[in-house]
Amino acid sequence: MRDRSILVIVLVLFLIASLPAFAGELDDKIKEAEKLADSGDLPGAVALLEKLTAANPDDSDAMAYLGLYTGMSAGRAQNYDEAGRLMMLSFERLDNAVSLDDTNPEAYLFRGIIGINVPGFFGRLDAGISDLEHAAEIYSASSSPEAVKGQVAALTNLAEGYAKNEDPASQKRALGQIVAVAPGTEAAAAAQK
Repeated sequence: MRDRSILVIVLVLFLIASLPAFAGELDDKIKEAEKLADSGDLPGAVALLEKLTAANPDDSDAMAYLGLYTGMSAGRAQNYDEAGRLMMLSFERLDNAVSLDDTNPEAYLFRGIIGINVPGFFGRLDAGISDLEHAAEIYSASSSPEAVKGQVAALTNLAEGYAKNEDPASQKRALGQIVAVAPGTEAAAAAQK
């Protein structure tokens, strides 16, 4: 009995010790998918993230990136049916990312970006704006460089969403927030134009 207890303790300690490494592996795979997408290989990024989410179905970050790149793939589809299918799949994956972790600002950011950029017949503009507002709010809770970058991305897209929604007062407010959050940056200079 004592040997079994020691074995259980050793296994638990091993699992606890391996968690940061496992989390690091997930982050590395997500970064690898980002590099693939940035180089124009969206199918490669999607394939990598599909494998990653199959192995880690509860990871909100991986699911959020999968949703984003699926949506971006819709813009490259050869026909409208495929584009529509990919767009619906993108929203399904992004909805899943939000449901997995409703405090994940990237999930809201990505769903908001896709939401304000799809054709109007999808009826996602207002929801996209709401997602971007929520992402900006979550990011604003931290002053880390990553959070500031995320907040600026959310506010930049939010200003675009407000413009599409014909709300110039809100657009101006979002642009002013960019200047306040990231003074002296290219984003602030662009917001002031």
